[in-house]
Amino acid sequence: MKVDCLVVGAGPAGSIIAKEMASYGYDVLVLEKRQEIGAPKRCAEGITKHGLEKLGIELHPLCISRKIKGLAKAMKLLKYIDEEKMPEGINVKGLIRELLGKRDRSTLAKFHWQSLYIGTMHFQDLYNYDIQRVMRCGIHYVTPDGRIIPFCAYNTGPTYREEVEKRFSIPLEEWRKKYGESGL
Repeated sequence: MKVDCLVVGAGPAGSIIAKEMASYGYDVLVLEKRQEIGAPKRCAEGITKHGLEKLGIELHPLCISRKIKGLAKAMKLLKYIDEEKMPEGINVKGLIRELLGKRDRSTLAKFHWQSLYIGTMHFQDLYNYDIQRVMRCGIHYVTPDGRIIPFCAYNTGPTYREEVEKRFSIPLEEWRKKYGESGL
């Protein structure tokens, strides 16, 4: 078989170059080792709407499997993962990609089980309370009513801890009556 252009890999880059070459009249052949698209394919596994528009490609709505907001920003986090220092058998990048793709509870649980977050914070008291540090806080509490409170503010400053404990705490015996011994 003779072709003008052979493209190896039908990911976003390969597919786009194949389309472009074909639009100029070249005979193009695209080779892809997998029949299915997506994981565990080692490519972007998607392309932005903006990227397609820049190339003059309009997709039919049925071609879009899902719209993900903020994915590009989240994927930038992957550059901070040192794969050489990861424990054997743990693929944090793969877990993050899966989490961002599926966005379900079981995937989050799998990610949480196989990862460890180490964070540092500046412990504050009423003497050194700093609102700028609170704004940069990377560790948060989520309250039962859905509020997200920075750890730096939860224990000091406004009396969040006391208010949350007063509002949502119940005595252990009442918990056992309500949820039983296995309700923990």
